Amino acid sequence: MLKNIFNNSKRFILVNLALMLTFIAHSGVSSISIWTVYEPNIPECLQRQDD
Repeated sequence: MLKNIFNNSKRFILVNLALMLTFIAHSGVSSISIWTVYEPNIPECLQRQDD
């Protein structure tokens, strides 16, 4: 019986750890993706004019 409780506890901890790490990984990827896709237009007055 004690072995069964230990196995259930171990499984619970491992599943929750995997869930937290997956959440952290997805949140990091999504925030970087937003910034790499966004490119604002530069106003003409701020653009370089090479003569």
